[in-house]
Amino acid sequence: MNLIGEQVIHSKFGSGTITLQTETNIEVEFKEEYGTKKFVFPAAFEQYLTLTEPTLQSQVATELTSIENRKVDEARRQAMDAGKKRAMERQDMLAKKRAKSKKSDA
Repeated sequence: MNLIGEQVIHSKFGSGTITLQTETNIEVEFKEEYGTKKFVFPAAFEQYLTLTEPTLQSQVATELTSIENRKVDEARRQAMDAGKKRAMERQDMLAKKRAKSKKSDA
């Protein structure tokens, strides 16, 4: 999504224009007293910036939701993997105890 040239509103700096966009950052030109400010993209739209074009703001909000959902999914996957690893380690430990017990019984 190309946002260069789009108007934004910031609670402190007021209205500005996006002048540069990379995969992870955007630059916004505000009034002379504030100048150009850099923001993390798209995270800045969670707290600091609002696009004046409602359709684009909606698209950014959808992207933010998608990113958050991917983070939640990844955290769940990691938790499940950690749980599986702990379960396997417990099974191995029990198997070793049983093997040791059988040796001592013999």
